[in-house]
Amino acid sequence: VVMIEEAREICLGGGNIHCITQQQPA
Repeated sequence: VVMIEEAREICLGGGNIHCITQQQPA
């Protein structure tokens, strides 16, 4: 779960495609 939360923060900060592939932001 920690990895998902970290990826989510990175997505919100930068919005990398990797984050979108792992989990789409609601």
